[in-house]
Amino acid sequence: MIFELNKEQFCRINTLIREESIESTVVIRSVLEGTTRGRVFVDNVEEPRTALVWAINLMFYIVGRGENQAFFEGLRSFFPKLKQMNLELDCDCFIATVLGDPSLAQGLETLLEGLEFDKYRRQEFSFSPGTYLNMATNVPNGHILAMDSIAECRESLVGVDMLEESILEFWEDMDAFQKHGVGFCFVCENEIVSCCFTCAVSGSYHEVVINTFEESNWNKGYGKQVSQAFVGCCLERELTPNWTTDEANYGSLRL
Repeated sequence: MIFELNKEQFCRINTLIREESIESTVVIRSVLEGTTRGRVFVDNVEEPRTALVWAINLMFYIVGRGENQAFFEGLRSFFPKLKQMNLELDCDCFIATVLGDPSLAQGLETLLEGLEFDKYRRQEFSFSPGTYLNMATNVPNGHILAMDSIAECRESLVGVDMLEESILEFWEDMDAFQKHGVGFCFVCENEIVSCCFTCAVSGSYHEVVINTFEESNWNKGYGKQVSQAFVGCCLERELTPNWTTDEANYGSLRL
């Protein structure tokens, strides 16, 4: 069977991630610390050996012991319910990352047997402040706006609702984002066209998400400009930007 932990019990899976790099577990830690919305499902409430961490609107993570038949059998039975819960949040895809034990991947593939799915390696990056400072250039031709300034010029901007909708995919409310997150947007002719902000945070590590809203504005360098502003702010505040992506996401890899 699969059991759900309450928030006071989340700490019971800390042992399952303690050997994983901070770069690969920022989102998980953010869920466990209560900053990011999430739910945790395990094989055993008292002594979990394998866990499914659901970072809502981000992705699912499977961590712990891979050779755990009871967990994957329970997950197979639980999967239809999990799918429905996901759909109720207007999310029609299941994106999962496995960490640690290589046999976890096999267990997940067996679970998804008979379904069409893509398999990619997750790419992690380690941030080097020195390298960044040596390559950084001034932001050209544009207006970069810190998100904590949005309220002051809300009436004069187009796209504020779309920006907030993007933020609220990951945060409980705007107050939670303002308290814990960092963010910038690119404004072109009084319209917000791109944004870069914290989607999860653990300690000084801030997981990055970038969104250029309209396809007509893709490949114009807006993502580079807002991410540069984001990284610069992190350096000023002694924070660490954290970037992970799929090996098939070539645009993200280039950036």
